[in-house]
Amino acid sequence: IADAILMFVSSLVMTSLATDVPVIAYQIRLASFDEFYQPYGSIRLAHTIPELSNALASRSLTAEELGSRRRDREALGKFDGLCATRVADALASL
Repeated sequence: IADAILMFVSSLVMTSLATDVPVIAYQIRLASFDEFYQPYGSIRLAHTIPELSNALASRSLTAEELGSRRRDREALGKFDGLCATRVADALASL
């Protein structure tokens, strides 16, 4: 349970899409920061301390961010509860 998720650059961004809380990514000396997060429409990006403060100020997702989160889930991850079934089917097909 979290009110928000703060990260820098992490492969855990995929897992964060399963939540309905703000996910904020803060840039620390990484040239590829914007490129890394480009596919994610529902992640709030912060490049400066004032941007980070602003991103953290809202503790809930807006209607627009919720829509972006749903699109991110559909395009970038599978959070439908059928993961074990897909793995079992893949193993059975071997």
